[in-house]
Amino acid sequence: MKNIYKTLCLLTLSGFVFTACDDNDDNTGESSIDYTKINATVSTTASSFDVSEIDAYLAEDGLSIPFTVTLAEPSTADAVIDLAQTGGTADADDFHVSSVTVPAGSTTATGAIFIDANDYEEGDETLVISATSRANFNLADFSVQINIIDDYVSQILDLTLSWEGTYVYTPDGFNAEVTVDFCDIDIDIAYVFQGSTYNLGGGATGDCPEHSAFEAGGKGLPDGEWTILADIYENNDANLFLDEPIPLTLDWSVANQDSSGTITIDGLLLSTQAGTQIPVATVIVSEGGTSIVVTPYE
Repeated sequence: MKNIYKTLCLLTLSGFVFTACDDNDDNTGESSIDYTKINATVSTTASSFDVSEIDAYLAEDGLSIPFTVTLAEPSTADAVIDLAQTGGTADADDFHVSSVTVPAGSTTATGAIFIDANDYEEGDETLVISATSRANFNLADFSVQINIIDDYVSQILDLTLSWEGTYVYTPDGFNAEVTVDFCDIDIDIAYVFQGSTYNLGGGATGDCPEHSAFEAGGKGLPDGEWTILADIYENNDANLFLDEPIPLTLDWSVANQDSSGTITIDGLLLSTQAGTQIPVATVIVSEGGTSIVVTPYE
């Protein structure tokens, strides 16, 4: 009798325990909370772009196409937007792009698609970039087409003309020293071919040093003899009438040809007048632009 009574008590207690467990939420099921998705957009200044690989070569970190990510309202969590190639004939050597994060509490962030120059001939290419969201956002459809052009020959003549430095002097009748910055002089890189002078490949930007890069063959430098000039575009310091020599050097290289060098040029003075053109180098382009030889001008 005692055993029967004990068994009934245990069964009653067990039922109570199981019922109690069924009444508690174990927090492992799907949430019943209905989150409202925030609208998000990605935008660029145009829906398509034509990009010259020469311009990409000139750009120090690659030519960039900026884009903006915008949320309709701030989010309590970071919004991560991924951009990736979804079409076109370009490959990973031609561009790079990264994810963009809109921090929690913010509504905008910016990023860029970078077009990278390489040292081999591919011909014109296309690139389609689209966006996706990693989280709970309504991301509007976005894609941008980029046409990579001017990649029709592999040889690129790269020139950097330098004249940095200073000159310190005391003018007659004064007790104070005056420092003249050579970079105040505006010098361009000019190309001469068959008697005509050209500013090619970014060689007239007002920078110090001045950088120029231009392709050979195709639509670039045709076969023949070219002369590279240091073109004194502006020199207000010439009015000081000081014949202080200015160091002038040309660093050159030919992409995909494994050739480079430095040429030191005499003849540039602080008194050199604007409009003066100083020959720096001779460039021989041959074999349809596949061969470039650079020598000091004589």
